This record gives sequence, C-alpha cells and structure tokens, in this order.
Amino acid sequence: MGTKTTISVILLITGLIAFGFITEYSTGEVRMQEGIKAPNIKSNHWFNSDSLELDKLRGKIVLIDFWDYTNINSIRMLPYLQTWHNRYADSGLVIIGIHAPEFEFAKRPQNVETALIDFGIEYPVALDNDYEIWNAYENEFIPHKYLVNTDGSIIDEQVGEG
Repeated sequence: MGTKTTISVILLITGLIAFGFITEYSTGEVRMQEGIKAPNIKSNHWFNSDSLELDKLRGKIVLIDFWDYTNINSIRMLPYLQTWHNRYADSGLVIIGIHAPEFEFAKRPQNVETALIDFGIEYPVALDNDYEIWNAYENEFIPHKYLVNTDGSIIDEQVGEG
C-alpha cells in the first residue's frame, strides 16, 4: 500500500469509528464472533456489478450492508454509504449492499433497480430473495452492517442506523 492509500484507509477507519461502526466498547450483542471469516456472498442477481466473491476481494476493506429499500432505517443510511463509496472506493473500500426484502413486491428485481436509481446507489448490490446470504451471516436485523478486513475476517458489526 502506498502512503496516500494508507492515509485514506486511516481516514476511513476514523470515520467508521466516528459513526459508531468500530467501537472500543460494544454497546450491543455481537452476533458474529470477531475474527471469523466472512461467509461468501452468493446471489443470482447483482446490480451495479458482476457477481462478487469475497475471496477475490482480499486486500480490500469490505462493508456489507443488509438492507431493504422499503425500510426507513435502511433508507436513512443510504446517503452515508453512497458518500463513503464515492470517497473511498479508489482507496480500497468495497461496499456491498445485500437487499433482503421484507415484502413480496420488494423481491422484484425491477423494483429494486428503480429504488437504486431513485436513491442514487452506485455500489454493488446483491438480491437475497431467499435469504441465503442472510442465513449464512446468521443475520436477524435490518439494517445490519458487517465490516470485513483485508484478510476477509469480520472485525465489527453495527445493528440499526448507527
């Protein structure tokens, strides 16, 4: 990593601390054991990207966001995520949205695509209609974010808006 990239990653981590993604003291129950390898993301439908595999993203910081375009708590986080994507993607941050629909109509790819356009989301989003990714992460909440380090291990998570 070059000096500029290292500084950018430090600024990103500082920002994640400021927004409560990385904390010295946990304020809630940690679902995934710290240091556990992040489960792979398998989806038949991707938006804004070809299929992504976490193994191929080694060396990058990955923020995985379980969300639904009909969920107000998810919607409130989208501007922050898009801003982080715009600022830090070139420095190695990869944001991956996992769209886990709460309602039947939110399973339709064309509705998700319309929401992505309406909200200005440009980072990769996987459709998780059957909750396969959700279950692999033992997730129970929307929104729920997992921070994955450059080795592919989950180092922190945030439930709710943060």
